[in-house]
Amino acid sequence: MRIFNLIMLTIILIACSKDDTTEHNLNLNSQELVTGIRILDETGQTMIHYGNPCDKTRIPELDISTAFYPNPTSDYLLIHSSANITGVWLIKGQISKQFTNTDFTNYYSNNSIDTTGMSELNILANSAFNEIIDVSMFSGYHKIIMEINDTELVWSTLYFSRDANVFDMIEAEWK
Repeated sequence: MRIFNLIMLTIILIACSKDDTTEHNLNLNSQELVTGIRILDETGQTMIHYGNPCDKTRIPELDISTAFYPNPTSDYLLIHSSANITGVWLIKGQISKQFTNTDFTNYYSNNSIDTTGMSELNILANSAFNEIIDVSMFSGYHKIIMEINDTELVWSTLYFSRDANVFDMIEAEWK
């Protein structure tokens, strides 16, 4: 009986020591990674940012810039690109605060997000893309990933909510 109790105690300790969150599975190349957010107004201008956003919205060497606004939003999202948009994916985001000191501009100048399984995670109907996307059925953090000229990727963290206190909620999340 004593051995049985020791085995059960060991099993319980091992089970309880596992983290229930999936943050430890996220890395710098994860499609779902949310490390912060840029708040953009109705014209696409950055008002403020929280956390350390892991966004890549520009490719300076190719003179490509993109914007996704307003952010946060409750019903529609406008997309702007200085180049030809050839694909758009919207993926549910996962918050991680483990990369607060990472220089994402430098990192993503030589690296990209992992696109493995991106189509399966996509929650958009990609077949009829235009520059306005109805996001009224979504809520929470998401990552939008856009393909440019069939070869380049850009992405940004978005937040969808109908809550009147959305800015307070975002600020509280990143304090």
